[in-house]
Amino acid sequence: MNELIGCDVSHWEVVSNWDKVETAFCITKASQGTEMVDAKFASYWKEMKRVGIPRGSYHFLDAQHEAQGAAEARHYLSVLESVGDLQPGDLPYCVDMEGTGTPAGAAGFIAEVKRLRPGSEVMLYCSMSVIPKRTFWDILKRKAKWCGGKYLWVARYWSGDGPGVTQWHIYQSSDGKYGIEPHSTPGIGNCDIDRLRKGQATLDKMRVKED
Repeated sequence: MNELIGCDVSHWEVVSNWDKVETAFCITKASQGTEMVDAKFASYWKEMKRVGIPRGSYHFLDAQHEAQGAAEARHYLSVLESVGDLQPGDLPYCVDMEGTGTPAGAAGFIAEVKRLRPGSEVMLYCSMSVIPKRTFWDILKRKAKWCGGKYLWVARYWSGDGPGVTQWHIYQSSDGKYGIEPHSTPGIGNCDIDRLRKGQATLDKMRVKED
């Protein structure tokens, strides 16, 4: 399979020198809920741009209802605004649905991002390990886009062939300990590893374009 191997990070990963990092792309946690801002977000966001790593950001969803999701979207966008928002070449807005997050919360989040950022696209992250299996497969197989998002990022650690459906764009193949090799990224160490389906073509399609 033609793929690019990247990673995702948060304050749990201490990256002391981004000049030594070797990865095809990196997605960093920006925010969670309606108040939390990841302690490493601003510095990681700036450093990825400086060294030329294609970068993305994600919001960890707590919301269970659409209104809560919309409130979290506004918080996420305010965090991104504080660092200049998305720039040409960045990966799209992204919401991580796990923990207490629900499809209704994700739908509210995505709708609010698209309302406040007309013409923008949103990626949804989800995993069979963190939401009920029936809900997971319903999200994957439904004909409509995933909770209103255009791109799908799926966690699956036990197969090198992806999630087993054709819709996904990125799959998280290791959490840094379990799953498919590699479990680490040069310059970062052990971290979540992500594989981008169809490689550079998909990366180019997803990245924010010039106005």
